[in-house]
Amino acid sequence: MKTIVDYDLVKMAADLHGLKQNREYWETVPVPKRPDGELRHESLLQVGVFALPVIVYVAVAQHFGYGHALYGLPLYYGVFRLLERALSRAIVSKRQKEEDLDRGRYAFTKILGNRLSLKSEEVTYERLLKMVGDFGLNGIFGRNMSMEKKNAILRRVNEIKDVQQRLDYIIDCYERTKQYAPVVQKKESTAGARSTTAAATAAAAVAAASEDDDVSPFPVVNTMTGLPMIQGTPYDVGGNVFGQGTVGGFE
Repeated sequence: MKTIVDYDLVKMAADLHGLKQNREYWETVPVPKRPDGELRHESLLQVGVFALPVIVYVAVAQHFGYGHALYGLPLYYGVFRLLERALSRAIVSKRQKEEDLDRGRYAFTKILGNRLSLKSEEVTYERLLKMVGDFGLNGIFGRNMSMEKKNAILRRVNEIKDVQQRLDYIIDCYERTKQYAPVVQKKESTAGARSTTAAATAAAAVAAASEDDDVSPFPVVNTMTGLPMIQGTPYDVGGNVFGQGTVGGFE
């Protein structure tokens, strides 16, 4: 039995697939982990950052006296700052590696779980490919072509059993029929329409980002919410700062 999926979900799947997913990661790790950058024994490391300078102070005080040991405060603070920066760099580095591996999968899994009542392990790479294929077919059937051509493509798609080969065929047809895409009529702006909604602003920002070849300092997707990032800013289209927010939620 097939599941009816809303268009925004198959569009999200296509965007996720465009981020070059790691198939091996999908197939070997059934349930993705949230990319939070947490280190092993991180709590102990954080305690150590504060404790080590204190231990140094006590050791010096035992030898020279507590009053004289105060002259070493710049040294203790320097040790603290070095340890703090080293720990922060380790956390950031680990989080970047996790985000590069995840590429929006965790947020996508949570959103599909909430919307389609799926378990995390049921959101598989094969399901992702099928949803991307549905997105492609939706675009093909919106082309200005005869129904005979569209049905011929659909029949061929149904004949291909391998999911990856089926998707490759759909993408090929999608690219080859771009000249039949309907022309989008641009609406003329009126003098009175000076204000825009947050959603419209976000959509415009995402559209501009897709046409901009400049490299953004932030990833394409906020891995905490699953929402696209606004080009050149630390905010996603829901107004969340990168690395913050709830999965699939707008503020």
